[in-house]
Amino acid sequence: MNRPRQLPAPLSPPERAALEAFLSDPGRPEGTLPLIELEGFLFAMAASPFPVRPSEWLPVAFGGEMPEFESSDQANDVFGILILLYNSVNADIMYRNGRLPDSVVFLDDIEDNIEHGAPLSQWSRGFARGHFWLRHDWDEFGDDLSEEWDLALSTLILFADKAAFEESVDEVRERAREEERDISRAEVILEGWCGYPHSLMVYSQDAMAMRARVAADSAPPQPATREPRPGRNEPCGCGSGHKFKKCCGKLRVV
Repeated sequence: MNRPRQLPAPLSPPERAALEAFLSDPGRPEGTLPLIELEGFLFAMAASPFPVRPSEWLPVAFGGEMPEFESSDQANDVFGILILLYNSVNADIMYRNGRLPDSVVFLDDIEDNIEHGAPLSQWSRGFARGHFWLRHDWDEFGDDLSEEWDLALSTLILFADKAAFEESVDEVRERAREEERDISRAEVILEGWCGYPHSLMVYSQDAMAMRARVAADSAPPQPATREPRPGRNEPCGCGSGHKFKKCCGKLRVV
């Protein structure tokens, strides 16, 4: 009997606290991503059209250079937690079509969600950093992405920058006026938030489809596999009970 697949678990509270303390330490390189931004960044890494190795994305997460460690034990602990976090994000994409981490909560005061320190804004900013770092990979598949992909990307980066958000509000309001309806800033925020689950799914599913296509295009052709042919005096594989030479092994003239 097959056992259910054991998916990587999210970080435990002590692991999150340890990683958050390390990332926020003043001694880290300039540009080091805080934890929630890192979670958005890792979603972009895991949901990419080509696999991205940790050796590639780790320096980017630390502002372009690797941090210094007090000891090899600290380095092993930090890298171990980072890989656990990445594996958890990757599992969410592979088996749950992508989702926001529990750390990204929607604030009761709707307008607060576009502020720089809001969890949704932080995640969106980290995701945007990762996506645009990989933009050339995505550009290779521009004509093959689903019709919903552009809207999904726009939704996922909607809260990354307050100034860009204001431009988006103007565009949404202009479209609403053309449809002879009004929409408030708060409604734009709510619509964006409600669109996240679908956008995460579309973005990650398109990435996995592109990966499968690349793998199929680059895989060497495999020889056709056939069932072993029985000997002439062995029982025929069709289950008739006759010898192969008297059944499916007969010379057939058409």
